[in-house]
Amino acid sequence: MCLRLASAGLFFWGVMATFTPAAAYWTAVLAASGDSARATAVADLLTTGTKLKFYDSGSTLIRTVTTAAWTKGAVSAGAYPIMPGVFTGSQTGTGTPATVVVTASDDTEIFRTTAGVLENVFQIPSAFATSVDLSEGSFTLNYPTADAAPSGKRWHPGHYFYTSQDWTHDITMVESRRNKVRTNPYFQGYKLYAFWDKLESTAGVYDFSAVLTELDKAEADGKYVLIRLEERSFHGAARGLPCPQYVYDGGGTYAHVGNGQNILSPKLWVPWVGEAYLAMVAALMDAIDDHPALQCVMTEECSIEGAWLQPGYTWQAMNAFILEYCRVGSAGAVNSLWHQNMGWSNEPSSDTTEHYRMTDTVVRTHKAGISPTDLNILTSWMATKNTTYGKYIYDRYLGETFFAPNVEYQSYVQAGHTAKSLLDFGVDTLGAHFISWSNTDYSGSWAFTDADAIAEVTRQAGRINTARPSNVPA
Repeated sequence: MCLRLASAGLFFWGVMATFTPAAAYWTAVLAASGDSARATAVADLLTTGTKLKFYDSGSTLIRTVTTAAWTKGAVSAGAYPIMPGVFTGSQTGTGTPATVVVTASDDTEIFRTTAGVLENVFQIPSAFATSVDLSEGSFTLNYPTADAAPSGKRWHPGHYFYTSQDWTHDITMVESRRNKVRTNPYFQGYKLYAFWDKLESTAGVYDFSAVLTELDKAEADGKYVLIRLEERSFHGAARGLPCPQYVYDGGGTYAHVGNGQNILSPKLWVPWVGEAYLAMVAALMDAIDDHPALQCVMTEECSIEGAWLQPGYTWQAMNAFILEYCRVGSAGAVNSLWHQNMGWSNEPSSDTTEHYRMTDTVVRTHKAGISPTDLNILTSWMATKNTTYGKYIYDRYLGETFFAPNVEYQSYVQAGHTAKSLLDFGVDTLGAHFISWSNTDYSGSWAFTDADAIAEVTRQAGRINTARPSNVPA
């Protein structure tokens, strides 16, 4: 669906339709300046709970579709695409749709348009029938613009070093960590953690100033930044809640101890929890993507220990969240990169059809990077190529996407690991484009230390795979 303000017309793949904006639409659009800001204003109107009400020629309501929040994508083909989140519709009601009225969750009208049977838009039959549901198709509202499409994404492959205060959920760099690689030309930059609880204080109230401050510091150092978004804790509540208080108070979290992990996590598969988190992610990407020091934003693992034991959990719901997470993040990564950490599957390990659907969607539909979290050779249960997706993604997507594994605690303490063995494995076996090295400035039974890692990266002159993959535009 292509919105053209100049002619007040709405086009569905070449089919002319009448488009009538309501007062709420014009108020939002005219308050903004420039096509990008106005497209954002339209997307901001289309929050979670937006309704598409289908009426027949006699003005009888025959079907209502409710969507999750819409997001604005990068300019392409002369327009900013504004894409809906997951949508669901009642299976009741019959008839042929003639008009669509789009409203906010409180039924305030935003705009209306004539409608018809639109192949590849809603993928609906020639008329609605009871028990026939709508399926999600390529439904996009396009805001026209003369803005030039971005020439390409930032591409600064290399080695990065963990520098933030993860034990306090504070993204602020620890100066002693920062200084370990600050002037080292073989480290491209810093890896920082951004916890949900520090980004959103109360529902819908965001503060990204700390993130921008650290990006400014990196830019001053001539470095780039990888940001890992954290919404869960591996230390229970000992370091504070990993999510906003309202999520915890609303019953949106669970606790679980198992497999050496003390998990406190939001129930991301529960609609209101997942939608709240993704609204924050969309706002964050809008705030930081333009920063020249931002190289990539990364997720935590797609599978959460103990989630499958929680009442109401289904792997289908969790997978739907993961793909929506990737869609929202990738849409916001116009200039930067988006990377989905995917090692262990939520679906059964034998379900290869679902494995390929998940990873193909991440890499080929949403153009994101992909890797299991850990760069590990010897720890049997978490070795990179022993994980569900790690068994095949490095071969399946070679040259097509980028890989960004991490050397973390388990890899540092595994007897037999060395900085050299992990670097060589990452570069030569996995084909990694980014490798992040954690720090060892606390007590641990280290097989090697971060000083060894820095020395090895330096000895090998920052060796890494630098070829830009096909899903990262130049």
